Amino acid sequence: MTQISVEQDAVEALLAKYRSFIDDVDAALAAFPGVVDGGLASEKIGIIAEAVVRLGKLAMVAEEALCQVTSEVVEALLDEDQDAADVFAGLEGYGLL
Repeated sequence: MTQISVEQDAVEALLAKYRSFIDDVDAALAAFPGVVDGGLASEKIGIIAEAVVRLGKLAMVAEEALCQVTSEVVEALLDEDQDAADVFAGLEGYGLL
């Protein structure tokens, strides 16, 4: 079986960088203009902009959830949680590890 070495501090440092990126995306979405002057196309541009913001926020929620799950899995593995270890052991047969 392949050995996996995991250091919680290293994983948390990577997740902190990723969370910082998520915060930057959140700030960018918050700064997205709500109203645009596009002449005859203003309404359609507004609809597109609204969809971009809505979907961007949805992606942020998913990314935050992935960060949380990753953190919990690493913590469980380092606590020698057999269920968490079994997940990775099961992946070995699929050529992923």
